[in-house]
Amino acid sequence: MPFIHVHIGAHLTEPQRDEIKHMLGEKIVLLPGKSEKSLMIRLDAGAEMQFRGEPGHCAMIQVHLYQASPREAKARFAAEVIAALGPLAGLETDQIFLHFFEHQEWAAGGQLK
Repeated sequence: MPFIHVHIGAHLTEPQRDEIKHMLGEKIVLLPGKSEKSLMIRLDAGAEMQFRGEPGHCAMIQVHLYQASPREAKARFAAEVIAALGPLAGLETDQIFLHFFEHQEWAAGGQLK
C-alpha cells in the first residue's frame, strides 16, 4: 500500500483537490507493483508553508513505499507528478519537491510484512 502525503501552501478548490487525487491515482502505476486500488492519499492544501522567504508558494510530496522501487521508475514518477501538479496547484516546477521513503517493514491488516 503506497501512501502519498501532499503538502501545498496554496488553498485549493474541491475540483482542484479531486484532480490532484485522480492524477496521483493514475501516476502510481508507474511504480512496479503499485496501483490506485491500494493507494492512500493525504492532501493538506492551504498548509502553513514558507519557501524562499515567501509564504505559501510551494509543495512537498512525500511518497511512502513498502520495499524499494527501481530508480528509473521513481525518476519517471517524480517527473510526471511534478509536471502535472504544477498547473493543478498554480505552482512552477521549481516550487515543488518530492521525497521517497522506502520502508523494509510495513504493517497492514494486523500483520507485519
